[in-house]
Amino acid sequence: MKILRNGKVDAIKILTGYGFYVSIFFTVLLCLSSPVYADGQRNEVYSAASILSQFDEKSMLEHGEMNSFLVSMTGNRGWLSLFIPIIGGFAFVPILCDEYRTGAVRNYIFRSSNFRYHTAKYVMACLSGGLAVMVGYGIYMGIVSMMFPAIGLYQGDLQEVIRQQAMDAYPGISLLGYGGMMALKLVEIFLYGTFSVAWVIFLSSFVRNKYLVLCIPFFLQYSIAQFCTKIRMDAWSGEGFKEKLARLSNIILLDSVADLNQYASDAKYILLFHVIGISLLYAAYMWILGRRTDYGE
Repeated sequence: MKILRNGKVDAIKILTGYGFYVSIFFTVLLCLSSPVYADGQRNEVYSAASILSQFDEKSMLEHGEMNSFLVSMTGNRGWLSLFIPIIGGFAFVPILCDEYRTGAVRNYIFRSSNFRYHTAKYVMACLSGGLAVMVGYGIYMGIVSMMFPAIGLYQGDLQEVIRQQAMDAYPGISLLGYGGMMALKLVEIFLYGTFSVAWVIFLSSFVRNKYLVLCIPFFLQYSIAQFCTKIRMDAWSGEGFKEKLARLSNIILLDSVADLNQYASDAKYILLFHVIGISLLYAAYMWILGRRTDYGE
């Protein structure tokens, strides 16, 4: 029960702090700047924000890729994938680092216990990161739904082409419908944000500088993304397509969590890999903090 009580206190701190809302704001901003439409003739890539500034509704209805559903589902494929550790982590890192800087953590631990305090902190940190990113992405979806044309507004054959493209990209539409797929996307984004901050909270166990705690996972995310890109290139190089290498890169890459519905048979392996990862980081986090003699360090 004390873990739940500690978690409730942490949740109140996070929801009443500025960091959570800054994370939401920047999630919306980065989603709006994500590439959602590529013009092959002009060799230009447009974000949702640039489409809104350069196209009117009549022009959007001439381009099937500009429908609200497809734009809503692809907001995470730009800068958000790179900055996700910083965006998710900022929801709680300022509060956590301030508690250590002021020495308040010592009082909290003495009133509960080292295990209860840090377990609640780890869980709430991960959940708050996932929630902030999910809320931000939900706002982005709301903006897109209001400002971009729905599939039903397209005329004749173009509408059928769009529906077929959507079905090919998201087979779950036949079962869940467009609204259900968008709700599923929000769940994926929540998991995406939750997993992304595991490294952030782990680093806070021995790094007290809030800027380092946020930036080191950023560079780690970039390095892993480059590693997975190299694996994909190796999969396509040489003779024949190396399917196992390509699947391995999908499983390792955190961005795959945000598009689980598109990985079919590999979805369970992607989830399992990242659940194991966040669990191992929790074990390491608790081991490091359990060895401290001064809980206020």
